[in-house]
Amino acid sequence: KLGELGTTEYDDLIGTKIFRTLLKTAYEDDEVVIVVKPQGIPVQGGAKWSLMRSDLLMPFRSKLKRIGDLAKPRIAHRLDSATGGLLVCVKTSNAERAVKGSFASRRCKKRYRGIVFGKVIKNQHQHCKLDDDDQGPYAGMGVIRAPLQGGKDSITRYSIVSYTACDHPLADGFITTIDLYPVTGRKHQLRRHLKLIGHPIWGDMRHGPYSPSDRPDSGNIDDPQQNPHRLMCLWALEITLPHPSQKEMIHAVIKEPEWYEKLRKIAKNTKGTSG
Repeated sequence: KLGELGTTEYDDLIGTKIFRTLLKTAYEDDEVVIVVKPQGIPVQGGAKWSLMRSDLLMPFRSKLKRIGDLAKPRIAHRLDSATGGLLVCVKTSNAERAVKGSFASRRCKKRYRGIVFGKVIKNQHQHCKLDDDDQGPYAGMGVIRAPLQGGKDSITRYSIVSYTACDHPLADGFITTIDLYPVTGRKHQLRRHLKLIGHPIWGDMRHGPYSPSDRPDSGNIDDPQQNPHRLMCLWALEITLPHPSQKEMIHAVIKEPEWYEKLRKIAKNTKGTSG
C-alpha cells in the first residue's frame, strides 16, 4: 500500500509510472518541440530520475539527418520538478543556440497559473515597486519586485483569475487562482516571490506553510479530495518565443489541469494536512 511506503520508495514508484507514459506535445516542427512536462519529473541534474536521462524525448528527435541534428532533443530552459506544463526542447544545435539566446535576452514570454493561500489584492504589499513595463504588455497587472539569488533584480507580474472560499486555517478564508508572468527567470522565482508577499503556492512543500510531517504520501495523486496538498498548484500554460530560423513567433498554450477545478470545488471543506 502507498501509505506504508517510505518517502524514497514512494518517489521511486511514482517515478517509474511517469517514465512509462509518453509525453504530450503542444507544438512541434523540424527544429523545436514543446512538450507538456508532468509534475514530479526533474528536468535534468543529478536526480535518479530525470527527463534528460530518460528516453521520453527520443520520439521527437529529428528525422531529417541534417548536419547539426541532435541525437536526442535537448531542453532549452528550466522548469522545477514539482511544476507541470510547457517545456521547450530543441532538435538541432543551431536551434539550441537561438532558443537559449532568446531566453537569455527575455524575448520568451511565459504565463503560469497557480493557486495560492489567501486573497491576493493587487499591489497591496511592500514589494510592488512599479517599473517601465507599466504601459506595455503588463499594463494593469500586479507586480512583485524583490531581489533573489544574491541580490539580483527579480520581477514577477500577475493578474487575478478568481477567488474561492476556503476553510484551510492558513488560507484566511480564501484561496486565489492567479496568472503569473515572470519577467526575469531566477531559480524558484514564482514560488519565492509569492511566499514573500504572504501568499505561498498551495502544495509547495519547499516554500509553502508546510512541515515535514505534512507530506501527504498516500491516496490518488490526481484526486484533490483524497490528496488536496499532494501536487503543487503551479503550471506553465502558455509560452511565446521567436522561431530559431524563421521570421515568426512560436505560440503554445494548454488548459489548466482538470484537478484545479476539483480543488476549488472542495476548498470550502479542506483542512490542514495534519488534521
